[in-house]
Amino acid sequence: AVVSTQSTGEYQTALTNIEECLTLVNEEGMRKVVEEEVGELVELVAASKAAIEDQIGQVLAPPGDCIFLEILMAVGGTESAVFAQEMLQLYESVAGYHGYQWKLLEKDSRGDEGLAKATVQITGENAMHNNTR
Repeated sequence: AVVSTQSTGEYQTALTNIEECLTLVNEEGMRKVVEEEVGELVELVAASKAAIEDQIGQVLAPPGDCIFLEILMAVGGTESAVFAQEMLQLYESVAGYHGYQWKLLEKDSRGDEGLAKATVQITGENAMHNNTR
């Protein structure tokens, strides 16, 4: 998805028109006309800005049915590696409970001492925004 040139064009045009209206404010008898025009332009700017932000959000945010999880061992040696391994197992259990697919993309384990790093892809309907407890 790409940000619509129509939205960005409307936004830029509205901003230019607001600047032009502000120069007219000083002319006699134009204040009321300018106030009405600026009111309409402010609404157009707000709508265009919202459309642009929505489009940018769609470009930057991953789809709601796919997330990537990365677990890294922290400083702390064996205890940290064991904790990271337990977190990986916990997330895998939660994903399974919700019916999500679990795909291990990368795993760097420390043998019997736990996990140094893991990257996982979790997919399923509404995986990104699941707020159930």
